Amino acid sequence: MIPASKKLADPIAALATPMGSSGVAVIRLSGSGLPNSILPLVRDSKGRELTRNFFVPRQLMLVQLVEPQNLQTLDQCLIVYFQAPNSFTGEDQLEIHTHGSPILIKRVLVLLATVGIRSAYPGEFSKRAFLNGKIDLTRAEAIMALVHASSLNAVHEAARQMQGSMAKCWQSLRETLLTILVQLEAELDFADEEIEFSTHEFIINKLLDVRSSLEKLISSAQTGKQWQEGFHIVIVGKTNVGKSSLFNKLLEKDKAIVTDIHGTTRDIIEQSLEWSGIQFLLADTAGLRETQDTIEIEGMRRAHDRVKTADGVIIVYDIREGFGEAERNIANQHTDGHILYIANKLDLVKSNPLSNNQNSEMVEEIKISCKTGEGVDVLRNKIIDKFTTNQTHQEGSVILVARQLGILHNCYKYTNAALDLATNRSAYELIVANLRYMLEEIADLVGEIGYDELLNNIFSKFCIGK
Repeated sequence: MIPASKKLADPIAALATPMGSSGVAVIRLSGSGLPNSILPLVRDSKGRELTRNFFVPRQLMLVQLVEPQNLQTLDQCLIVYFQAPNSFTGEDQLEIHTHGSPILIKRVLVLLATVGIRSAYPGEFSKRAFLNGKIDLTRAEAIMALVHASSLNAVHEAARQMQGSMAKCWQSLRETLLTILVQLEAELDFADEEIEFSTHEFIINKLLDVRSSLEKLISSAQTGKQWQEGFHIVIVGKTNVGKSSLFNKLLEKDKAIVTDIHGTTRDIIEQSLEWSGIQFLLADTAGLRETQDTIEIEGMRRAHDRVKTADGVIIVYDIREGFGEAERNIANQHTDGHILYIANKLDLVKSNPLSNNQNSEMVEEIKISCKTGEGVDVLRNKIIDKFTTNQTHQEGSVILVARQLGILHNCYKYTNAALDLATNRSAYELIVANLRYMLEEIADLVGEIGYDELLNNIFSKFCIGK
């Protein structure tokens, strides 16, 4: 955990690229005393000692990393210096670009410790940037969201929020609250004066605007969750209708075992994939049938549970048997309506037209053949269209972080309370109290109230080199 402090300045270092063998590794340093602190560890390209004046801000310089005891060369690398306050952290900052040898990296970090540059805590670079006024918490959390993004949509949204889009959204909301609060405070302070104030309806309409803005932000959280974690799509149906075959076709590889034996798939098999910049988590499930097999029963129970929580459901059935009672029961468990009905084994119908079941219930189905691949591309496009068309939230204002969603729910609660009070023409003092609670929540969200426990909780989730 990062120590409690209002401003951290002691020099720190961390690997900013993944550990492992690679062409280049980047070690970040930040804090007071740089670049003087590293002078015992570096020489110029000809092995000569360096001085502070060698380090020109924002210019890559070729140096040798050496063992301080015997000046034995460790590596030839590049160093770039960022002079305070013109750096990410607002402090003097260095980046050492070495070759990506894990042994070399560990040795460099050990040598940095010998000259008083300690290892950074998780998220400490970003925390220093926040404490030094380089970013607010919405931008800091956007950095975390970008690092953990699992889809191109999430990357784009996090990048927009790093540039301040979410901060502007909250600033607009705060300005509206302040407009209401100033009006109410004025009416309280000058109640006995002959001054014309805004109407009661003005206060209610402004609060309704606030609630509408909060509702839009809250509703965007589901989209943000899907962008960050992927759209959870589950494939369900009776045994031997081609669920696992479809799973493999969509993945374009043999992930699930396919046989003619009923009950081959007994547990949930998952695989993530990306289509058109959108991340999906596809799940194959145990086939549904009457059985006494304990393992199959548990597999079916898990399939039913997954249907209830999935973002979308693909119900597969044999085109010769049609859509029946079993498939209807599955559809009834998924209340969101994001369901695709897939009639598989089209190849068998084409080879024997009389085999098509004409008495099946009419549903909007997609006919495919997992054996020949016919219709699978159509299905893939339909999945993208069916399960992602509701992503209509304004760019730059999609909630990606759970902490922000919690604050939104608190603000929504206070807004409803203020609206009830205003509608019932209750004392303005009570409305003012709820507005102040909301302003405090917003201050917490952007980081204007820097509680150490709050900050540690946020930045501890970051990567070490961030």
